[in-house]
Amino acid sequence: MLLVAALGGCQKTPVSVPVPAPDYFQEGEQRFQQKDFSGAARFYELYLRGDSEATNREGALFHLALIYSFPDSPVHDPARADGLFQTLLEEFTESPYSAQVRSLLELKAGLENREDQIKRLQKELEQLKEIDLGRPR
Repeated sequence: MLLVAALGGCQKTPVSVPVPAPDYFQEGEQRFQQKDFSGAARFYELYLRGDSEATNREGALFHLALIYSFPDSPVHDPARADGLFQTLLEEFTESPYSAQVRSLLELKAGLENREDQIKRLQKELEQLKEIDLGRPR
């Protein structure tokens, strides 16, 4: 009986152990490497919302922009990708990512120009076919 009373008086106050904040950037990186693009995008977005002075901000911007630019990505959004690429170029002019972004944007502009040329040539071809079909034989 005495032992029970002695133990009852020694109850410890629960100690709260701080739980470290999730590392959204590393979560995004892992998902990116696993090609889980929607998961990676979610974590990169959380990371970027958390702190505008974040250590890995340029890497998160670059990978997030790539995810949005991939045609087969479940979160494909070319306009969002372009905006993120522009943000990266404005905020990190000397970054190694900036050179890659400039190259990607030049390639994209070249492809868009080619697509416009193809459409124009197809239209001209159709017009020439109509002219040829209208000629007497």
